[in-house]
This record gives sequence, structure tokens and C-alpha cells, in this order.
Amino acid sequence: MVELNVHRSGTARAGRADRIAPLVGLAGQTSGETVALALARKGRGPEPTDEAELYARQLGRARPVALRAARLLWSALVGTAMPDRCTAALERELTGYDDDVKVMSPGLTEQTVRGTLGRTPAQAYAEFAAEPFGVGALGQVHSALLRDGRRVAVKIRYRGLNQAVRGVLAAPELHRALEPLVRAAAGERAAAQIHTTAGELRGRVEQLVGLKSEAALHARLAADCRSHPLIRVPGVIEELSTERMLTMDLAAGRGWAQAVRAAATERYLWGQTLFRFADSARIALDPGPGNYLFHDEGQVTILGFGTAGHRPDPEQTEALARRDRAVAQHDVDALRALHAEQCGYDDPGADPERLWAWHRRIRGPLAGPGPAACTPEWAADAAEAALPANWPCAAAHRAPKARRECLFADGTGTGLAAVLAALRATADWDATRAEQDRGGASATPEARIRLAGGTDGDA
Repeated sequence: MVELNVHRSGTARAGRADRIAPLVGLAGQTSGETVALALARKGRGPEPTDEAELYARQLGRARPVALRAARLLWSALVGTAMPDRCTAALERELTGYDDDVKVMSPGLTEQTVRGTLGRTPAQAYAEFAAEPFGVGALGQVHSALLRDGRRVAVKIRYRGLNQAVRGVLAAPELHRALEPLVRAAAGERAAAQIHTTAGELRGRVEQLVGLKSEAALHARLAADCRSHPLIRVPGVIEELSTERMLTMDLAAGRGWAQAVRAAATERYLWGQTLFRFADSARIALDPGPGNYLFHDEGQVTILGFGTAGHRPDPEQTEALARRDRAVAQHDVDALRALHAEQCGYDDPGADPERLWAWHRRIRGPLAGPGPAACTPEWAADAAEAALPANWPCAAAHRAPKARRECLFADGTGTGLAAVLAALRATADWDATRAEQDRGGASATPEARIRLAGGTDGDA
């Protein structure tokens, strides 16, 4: 039997803090003219005539949706995840937006399911909980039972979400709030592209906030991890998944709030597991707290890959592994060769130590040697270093498009840093790299235990 890890003390309407789903990572999805006019007029114009229209208007005024749209625009312009300090500054500027997203009523949820699936929830599932147990910026999550007896989680995008995101992307107040932040991070050229880039994104909102690409990536990783000893990825039920719905196996486990308060030995094992997975799969871990469930013996369930984007090709994967070795070994010549090869940057007059120092900021404690703690201060510094204005090769990349193509400043480093720092995991990361990346001897306790066929309780 699968046990639900949900809060039963109140419904999803009780308040945002009580509605965070430990199951599905709605917070991790990065999202990007009708509702913009409603935002600008603030009450002028005809009143909505039905519940769906009223909900769409409310959604367009929701601060969480505005922040998702802003992060989408930031990513397109700057090419990195938005650092916390920029998010906080942006949030202060978003006056006129409501702080919360209103939960869809059961009737509106049924309309949404029927509209995207062609069947009502009662027709599609043996049981379907009318009230969601998880709510995020882009959708809500319901528990359900399949006719074959399997318990599942059903992620549903909000009714009118595409309209709302298009509207926020068109809103001049969002552009004004983002402009100084983008200019500081990526320069005048990127800041001047805000209006044009927002227009391009509005034409791709269906693709950007839809669930089809997330479902495809999720299904591939679930298949890849089926026999993984420590990583679990719930399977996707494809026949009950569409652009606006994602149905996947329900998982049990400890949520993020419990994990960060766990004993240091447990956080160490979870940190090791996530480091090994991200290091081998070269996938950007999404720091959204709803994306993880934690289990005994270092096992972790990953439920959302919203900011993962694409996986690097084999050549890029090898380049990232070479980068990690070069940083750990302080091999400045190898780093210069990698930048020339991958970024088209080779300045004979540049200080190679500056290049190494930049990579060291991003890798931080992961570069070794010896045991090192992952801290929030390091994660913030890594995010700052990953901004294009701080790249060592920034002068060689004049166009925003070229800046976005730097292999070494993508989310694989900063996403992992954010997750490990939140866990405050401490380990000998270089020894872990020796086991996995360089094929060295088993140096970490959990590796020796696993190879011996024991459990972490034997240590």
C-alpha cells in the first residue's frame, strides 16, 4: 500500500503555508494580452460573466504567477536562474498583485479535466479527491485512484493559466521592475530586449507552461532510474496525461521541512545521493521544496524536473566532467582549453587564475579536498557568479544569445548548490567524485556499505 504524505488538518484553502505539497514540485516549473489589460485597468471594464472568466482574471493578478512569468523572462534574457536577491527585489516592485493563488472550485476543476482529457474525473478515475492537497504557482495537485488499484497524484494546470501568463508578460509594470535587474546582471543589450523577448515568449506560452515536455522528461528519467538503488522517480500514466494534466504514481516519504531538520548523518546521505545523481545525469536539480521526498538509508524520491531543461549531449557531459577534475586539481591550463573548446573564448592575455577562481566559486565545497559543508552563503555566491556579467569570458560574448550558450554557467551547478546548501550537507565530495567520475576506490561510508550489501545502520 502507498501511504499519502499530505496534511489532513485542513483543506487547501486554509493558507499558502499549509498547502505546500510535499509530493509534486509545482514550484520548480519555470513559466512564461488579455489579462494585462485587466491588470492595467484594475476594475474597469465589464465584469466576468462566468466562474471560469472570473478565475482567469483573478489568476492574472496573482503574485506567484507574476513571479513565474518574470523568471521565464529573466531566463530568456540572462540565461541563468534568478538569484534570491533579484527575486526579493522584484517581489517588492510587484505592487497591485495579490499574494496568493485562489484554489479552483471542484466544479471548475471538473470542467478543466473534462476540457483537457475529454472525460470527467469520475469517468477517468475510480476515485478522485475534489479538494487538492497541494497548490503551487501554476497548478494544483489531487489524489486519485486508478481502476487497477494504483494510487496516483494528478497535477492540473489552472484554468486560464495561459491567458494569465501572457498578460503578465505584456504588463509594462513587470518590464519596468525587471529592467534594472537585467541590466545589472547581463548588461544594456539584454535589458533593451525585454519588450521583444516578452513578445516572443507570449507566442510560446502553451509550450512553456504546458506539462507535455515535463511528462516526457519525467517518463525518461523514471525509466532510467527504475533500478537505481537510491533514486526513485514515480512513473507517469501517459494515457491520463496531457498538456494541462500530469498523472503519476503516488509516493510516500518525508517532506522537505522534515528533511532539513533531520540528523546530520541522514542529511549527509541524502546530499550524497543527490550529488551522485546530478553529477552522473548532469541534470539541473530544481530547488523547489515540493520536488523531493526523503527516505531511510539515503534514498530520495524526485518528483519534479521543472527547471531541468534539456540534458547535455555526451560531448558536453564529458566536458563538464573534465571541468570538475580541472577545478579540483587547480589545472588552469585544462580550464583554458575547455573554454576555448566549448565557449569559443581563448584570450592569451587573460589571467588563468581568474578563470579558475570563477569556477571555484560555483563548485565551492564540491571541488575538495577533504570534507566540506555546503552552506546557503556558498549557494548564493554560486548563483551570483553564474550571472553573465560575472563570467570570466563575458567580454568575448557581446550578444545575449551567445551568453546563454556558456556550458559552464547553466543550472546544473547552481541548482545542485541550492539543494545541498538547504540540506547543509557535509561530505568529502572529492572522494565521491573519485568513486563515480574517476572510477577510484570506494571512499565514502555509504558506498562501502552498499558494496558490502549492508545498510547505513551497519556503519
